[in-house]
Amino acid sequence: MHGVIVLDQGGASYDLDKLQDYPLLNRISEWDYPVFSLLEAAGTLILSQLCFRVFAEVGLFETFRIPTRQFLNYFHTLELGYRNIPCKYPYEEILA
Repeated sequence: MHGVIVLDQGGASYDLDKLQDYPLLNRISEWDYPVFSLLEAAGTLILSQLCFRVFAEVGLFETFRIPTRQFLNYFHTLELGYRNIPCKYPYEEILA
């Protein structure tokens, strides 16, 4: 998988070469993975980028012949939907 994919919904852009070699995404198998560092770097695309890397690493794209554009579109749509749902228990209130 190579190249850049730009999605119609939201205009999200994914550079597949960078996602394959991104240092934070290459560390996903670590027990103490720095997920908040990835959040800072990926922003609103964290779910789709992390899922892409997991699927690529374990070979699910090839095994199940999953089209990359449709995969990214699906997870990006999930990202967009979850941003609009207010959290019932905000993280700050749990810590208080």
